Formats: sequence, structure tokens, C-alpha cells
Amino acid sequence: MNAPISLHNLLPVSGIQQGTDVIHESAHLHVTGSATFTDDMPELAGTLYAALILSPVAHGELIGDGIDREAILKEHGVVAVYTAKDIPGENNCGPIVHDDPFLAVGKVEFIGQVVAVVVAREGAGAVSDEALMRQCRDHLAGYKCPRQVHFVDELPRNAMGKLQKNLLVERYR
Repeated sequence: MNAPISLHNLLPVSGIQQGTDVIHESAHLHVTGSATFTDDMPELAGTLYAALILSPVAHGELIGDGIDREAILKEHGVVAVYTAKDIPGENNCGPIVHDDPFLAVGKVEFIGQVVAVVVAREGAGAVSDEALMRQCRDHLAGYKCPRQVHFVDELPRNAMGKLQKNLLVERYR
């Protein structure tokens, strides 16, 4: 089981001389701008989205699950809400010491600790431009707030599905 393995058996037989430059298989796509990234791909119909409910306090005790599950489930487009009790296995992501829960259980220990996960359909929680601007003013420094907000049904994409940022810049300049 722990017998030494010869270095020859670990190295792949590729025929490439050590120290030789090897061109990455996607290098040409990256430098020409034709590489397709995850954000460039059109989403499939029926795609669900997940949002995290985070703790607003540094240390506190959760009452029940720490959320109002019924109220969240009544929101438009919400499909499911998951808390620590919904995890069938171990609620832990600590790689060595198993002391780091995925979702808070009983108490929160830092600001931003995940309390729950909400899964919803596209269009769930649709927001108005006034509400978005108000949220920005309340939570961002003035110079970071957008001067105006535009909602679009579809972003301009090329035949490969890649976002055409230059068209957006021209349209909203």
C-alpha cells in the first residue's frame, strides 16, 4: 500500500522533451477572443438560481432556523429554502478539523455566515429601478452608486453566444 513508486511510473509518456515549450490547447482561443467562458454561454430554459441568506451580525443565537421559511417560500418564483437541518450528511466543510459548518446551526459566529440557501426561478424577486437605486444609496458610497439603471430583456451576443460589451458601451454612453 505504501510501497515506493518509481518516478518513471508517475510521469506520463508524452514524447515531449523536458524544458520544451508546450502551447496550451486553448491558448489560440484565448488570445483571439473566441474562447467561450461560462458567463458567455446562454442559460438553459428552466435554470434555477441560488441566493445565500447571510448573517448581519458578528455573533448571535438563531431563533428556530434563523429565517421565516414560509414567508420566503411565498415570494414569487421561490422553489425551495434550505437550512442546516436539510443537509442529509455532515454539515461541515472543514478539511482537517471538522469545525466549519456549511450552514449555521443554532448560532452565527461571524458577519456573513451563511444561514440558509434560497433556490428560485428566473425573474424571482424582480426589482424596480427605484428600489435598486435606493439599495445602492443605502449601502454604497455615493461615488459608487450608478447615475441611472437600465433593465434589458436580453444582452447583445455574437453568433457564438459571447457577450458584445462594445455594443453596450455604445448604447449607454
